[in-house]
Amino acid sequence: METIVGIDGIGSVNLDGLQSNDGAEGTVYFFGKTAIKIFHDPQTQTQKIEKLQQSLVQKKARWDSLTKYVSAVQGLARQGGEICGYAMEAFPGWKSVGEIVSSAGPRGENIGTARSLELLIRLHRAIYETHKFGHIIGDLNERNILAYVGENKSDVRLIDVDSFGMTINGKTYLPDAIDQDICHPDQQKAMTEGREVPFSQKYDWWAFALLAASLLSGNDPYVTGNYRQLSPIERLELRKTGWIFSTRNDRQTWINTRRFGSKIRTILNYVLTKDVEGVFPVALLKEAYMNIMRCERCNLDFNREIVFCPNCSRSVA
Repeated sequence: METIVGIDGIGSVNLDGLQSNDGAEGTVYFFGKTAIKIFHDPQTQTQKIEKLQQSLVQKKARWDSLTKYVSAVQGLARQGGEICGYAMEAFPGWKSVGEIVSSAGPRGENIGTARSLELLIRLHRAIYETHKFGHIIGDLNERNILAYVGENKSDVRLIDVDSFGMTINGKTYLPDAIDQDICHPDQQKAMTEGREVPFSQKYDWWAFALLAASLLSGNDPYVTGNYRQLSPIERLELRKTGWIFSTRNDRQTWINTRRFGSKIRTILNYVLTKDVEGVFPVALLKEAYMNIMRCERCNLDFNREIVFCPNCSRSVA
């Protein structure tokens, strides 16, 4: 394979020897603070390449305005004059939300309740701002969100923006990636029945609630909650009866799912089990964040509305 590529606004880059991650559509190479995605077979990505080209015509309005929230497209990559991929901002040292959840201790001690809520508030803003441009994320899962958790600061970025759905100059491009194991029950049912998969921003907010449940509880619903293994019918049934907070009753889960407060549990179960339109109510996340305190006896952080520590039962009065 030719290892020299030309990147708009950057110049020629030799991919040989660069750190890389191989994916389903292509290989991502890391060049300083730039990530370069080279498609395995550009001939099969003509629709995506067209979408990227059209979006870059409006780069300042469409991507530069979102650099605080997404890994924005910086330019196209070319070999022999043909488009073979694109460049985007990289974030060295950041982790995916999936890595943060899977590395959590028994009570999520790696970041704690307050930092988890802070990340979710920032992720909410990223989704909200992305939606303002008419984008549909479509494949909002634990691998497609990068997070930074520092001593005094947290931040997030949405990645894989080339799969976003968007409308440009009157032409609509639907999202072209979806994880059928963790998508909304309506979408999985459509795929099972061979129908066109529905996409809308409301499904992004449902996915946000699923991620929130994962990050706040310290349990990965994609594995320990066995969500991936449920049939479309079982998923639809869960929409009527409640979700992970009512189906896992061991002591540690009881602690994890109470430390962030009853209002968050209630809204997450509501969004995950009902056909909800509109934006997820971020005010509840902010309220919960402001009410977090730390137990002086066992150091667990939790919502002060509980009155006593859910781990060691010490009163907060």
